[in-house]
Amino acid sequence: MPGKTGLNVLQWLHEQKLDLPVIMLTGAGSENITVEAMKLGAYDYIRKDQFDIEHFPIVVNGVYERFLFKKEHRELDARERQRNLASLELLKNSISSFSQIASTALTTIALLTDESERLLQPPRLSGREGAFQEIFSENA
Repeated sequence: MPGKTGLNVLQWLHEQKLDLPVIMLTGAGSENITVEAMKLGAYDYIRKDQFDIEHFPIVVNGVYERFLFKKEHRELDARERQRNLASLELLKNSISSFSQIASTALTTIALLTDESERLLQPPRLSGREGAFQEIFSENA
């Protein structure tokens, strides 16, 4: 490829977030290039001096199976995230309902407490009877 290397192509695929089952075939094989190619998403790496036409279909099938396996796991992860989001939404709605019920119950308890307190207070008398009651309560 004039002016471009396989690593340039892999870098571009990586930047574009394209998940393709790439087999890197190179004439300039080194450990550094192999590591870089794998980091950029190459599924396999073959040096031209080690290329075996009879073994190549096995390499291609292995790469394709890993690609399908990886794709299936991404789909399972996505479905799992959707289930988790649905569960969280259900939990949020349940907590909201519970808080409304608790708020209503607390308001009812407060009203009943106020009403009970009012009923337990002795009646207020007016005039001389009220004055007598005040004097009597102070002496008690």
